[in-house]
Amino acid sequence: MQGEILEENVTVIRGQLGSTFTTSVWNLVVGDIILLQTGGRVPADCLILESIDLKVQENEDDEQEDHRRKKEFNMQLDRSNQNYDCDPFIFNNSFIREGSCKALVCQVGANC
Repeated sequence: MQGEILEENVTVIRGQLGSTFTTSVWNLVVGDIILLQTGGRVPADCLILESIDLKVQENEDDEQEDHRRKKEFNMQLDRSNQNYDCDPFIFNNSFIREGSCKALVCQVGANC
C-alpha cells in the first residue's frame, strides 16, 4: 500500500516527567505520548492531548482530493475552554499537513 509506514522514528515521552527519546514506530506501546510535526505520518491510533495549528489528512484508498477526510485542530493544554468542535482522534497512517501535536497512543499493531 502506498504511503504505509515502513520504518520511521518518533519522539516519545515515557517514564519520568518530561523525559523524551527517539525510537522506532515498531517499539510504540499503548500509553506512550508521542510528538508529531508537519510532514510526518501518524504511526498509531492516537488521542490528541495538545496541538498547535494542526491540520491532518486521513487518506482513504481513493486518492482523489474530494474523498480525503481532513481535520483541523487548535487544542491547547489549557482545557478551560471546552468548546471543541473537532474529533480529538487521529488514526494510523494519517498525514500531518501542518502544525504539531502531542498525542496519546491508544492502539498499535494489527489493531489499527
